Amino acid sequence: MTQSYITVDGSLADSILEYASVLDLYNKDLNYTSKIESFIITNDEQDDQDDEEEELQFNDDIYKEIVESYQYLTNIPDRDLEGLINLAVYILTFNNDFEKLVIDFFGSLFEKFELNNSDLKITKNKKATLKITSIISNLSNIFNLQINGDNFPFKNFILGEILKLIEILGNGEILLPIISNLESWLTNDINQQPSEIQEETRSILLKISKLIKPYDELSSLNVFKISITKIPNVSSDLINQFIIANLNSNKALDLSKILTEEVIIANHESSQNHLKFLQNYLNFTTQDFQKSIDEYSSLSEIDFKLVLTKNQYLNLCKIASTTSTISYSQISSDLLIPENQVEIFLINAIKTGIIQGKLSQINSNFQVYKVNLILKTIELNDWLEIKSLLLDWRSKLSNVKSLIDQASKKKLVK
Repeated sequence: MTQSYITVDGSLADSILEYASVLDLYNKDLNYTSKIESFIITNDEQDDQDDEEEELQFNDDIYKEIVESYQYLTNIPDRDLEGLINLAVYILTFNNDFEKLVIDFFGSLFEKFELNNSDLKITKNKKATLKITSIISNLSNIFNLQINGDNFPFKNFILGEILKLIEILGNGEILLPIISNLESWLTNDINQQPSEIQEETRSILLKISKLIKPYDELSSLNVFKISITKIPNVSSDLINQFIIANLNSNKALDLSKILTEEVIIANHESSQNHLKFLQNYLNFTTQDFQKSIDEYSSLSEIDFKLVLTKNQYLNLCKIASTTSTISYSQISSDLLIPENQVEIFLINAIKTGIIQGKLSQINSNFQVYKVNLILKTIELNDWLEIKSLLLDWRSKLSNVKSLIDQASKKKLVK
């Protein structure tokens, strides 16, 4: 999904006539050009006309006709489809009801091309793929035009249609170029929107998170985070799903920032088990963490084996940050790894990028060069205490300001 823009040269009348001529070219018996001539405003209908030749003008019904022309696009070759749809959209921009017209146009187009079938997959059909990518490009153009707009329902409609097509293609990688801008595009002023728009926007973010997960797991988690931290009235269940998604991620090791999120802190009572398990993961030695796992068997969605491996990586970094050399026997003992698997474990740790060093088979030790993951954890209870203190300070500062204002008023009276 690239950031491109609709660029069309020519007047409205020229664009309409060009659009009609292309439809006629590929729809032999249509004679669409003659059809649109019925929408031309005649001289008798125009006010203040002089004898000079003027540009053709069309009445407002022409826009509805352009919308209805979706039915003739099935005969357009894929190589010309994108340009022709862009031309139709450009024509519709001249009408004040642009958003509604576009929704009607693409809604009908999706029905005509049978693109509303969620089970449809065309990854192996190159011809169909070209058609889909063309329409994605058209919709992306419209979305880019609306980036700074405040019409949330329209932006959500366009992005929702794009996501439908990406699901059909089975290629969420298309979305990666826009991930960095999603927060500003979709959540600016979201607090002022009706609850149904907020939930619709959250649903779109969650779908994007799911689609990009196979291609960029950390970006997927970040989009998930935006959906719960930037849009109000998030459910406890979704917060718990977010915690589980991070625990079950191969890529996300340092999860301490989760405990600092305001929405997590506010929801701590409804997420006690999940948060306690998360704190154990961050703070416990591997030996203590393994012993504690059975207490959380009710959290069946958690991949305990994976989380234990991640805890081993965290504790490796903690040990490595205090010494320049670690013996294989210490790694085996502290991290509960069989001695014959220690080197494989260290190689995998290096591959993750959390640590740099050299394995010595002769000396059976690991020489630490650099630790890239420094874990600084604060218990959730500490965060709750910090929040309470900050709220108290804010209250006291407000009282001080009130006293200053009162003193200033008294001084002015004197």
